Amino acid sequence: MHHATSILRRLLEPDLPDKRFPSRYLEVDDGIIHLRLPPGSWLDMDAFTAHNLAREWQEAIALYQGDFLPEYRYSDWPVGPRESLAEQFRQALISQAEASLACQDWGQALRICA
Repeated sequence: MHHATSILRRLLEPDLPDKRFPSRYLEVDDGIIHLRLPPGSWLDMDAFTAHNLAREWQEAIALYQGDFLPEYRYSDWPVGPRESLAEQFRQALISQAEASLACQDWGQALRICA
């Protein structure tokens, strides 16, 4: 986890001299890492989940960019979120395909299922 946090810190703040300087974006409290984003920032995975909860299938499908943190595919810690997001994506595809079928938009339903 320390390695991943260090990489994230360097990605978020490449101008930060070294780890002795406090991060503007990461806060560690009792072993829990909190991400503090500037106002106006957003996370694609949060927006994706919100669109799924609102049954806004097209918007959710458009946001999904594939496996969560694919560069860490052999690490255990991102497996839960990766599987959850992938399942939400599959459900959004199925729901959008069903909506297309209900509207008799056969071509759209086929494109979604392909």
